[in-house]
Amino acid sequence: MGFKRFPGTRRNEDDFAEFKCLRDRKSEVRDMGNHIKISAKELYFAAVAVLMMLAVATVTKANAVPVNSNSIVKDGIEYYIQTDKAVYNLGQDVEMLYRVTNLGTQDLMFEFAYQQQNSFETSEAQARMWGWPKLVNPAFSSFDLRPGEFKEFLIDWDMINDNTGALVFPGNFDVTGALKYFPGHDRYVPVSVQVEIIPEPTSLLLLGMGLAGLLTHKWNKN
Repeated sequence: MGFKRFPGTRRNEDDFAEFKCLRDRKSEVRDMGNHIKISAKELYFAAVAVLMMLAVATVTKANAVPVNSNSIVKDGIEYYIQTDKAVYNLGQDVEMLYRVTNLGTQDLMFEFAYQQQNSFETSEAQARMWGWPKLVNPAFSSFDLRPGEFKEFLIDWDMINDNTGALVFPGNFDVTGALKYFPGHDRYVPVSVQVEIIPEPTSLLLLGMGLAGLLTHKWNKN
């Protein structure tokens, strides 16, 4: 006696085969989604690692460069500008030194219409950001230099923008020093060096740690 096929059996077999095919496709899509999720997770943590490496590199860069200087010699006088380094973390003081040296063989006298005998200025893309002195005292002053002698002027810049009263943004800045003469005077010889201000490394580290914590919480939740 042969096997008797009941009505609708073929259809049930077809439905089962279709269900199995859909289930296999769903499994493939789920596996693909897990792979994509893992890849995205790896990508985000790689970005965090890059941020932390950048912070370490920032510290190294800010501490690697020694004295940064420039000078101009005119009429037997050397006009010299110096900062204590070329790269600074945002918020660090920029130590400036301006020096005038008599390279000649005769005594020299420098006379001024102000008590302040020199000036400093920082600018970005030729836009003035900070300057010293803030005010001048219109009173006669002078100093003499014998051959080989020099006079130095020192000041610190706290990276405050005179125009806004807030810290400047990271970037490249020109630091300029000069004697307190008007432009056109023979001894008005501005000398400049460029300094770079970079983001403070602690901020980068905190950003990286915060992002890592957020992503860890997100994936643990999922």
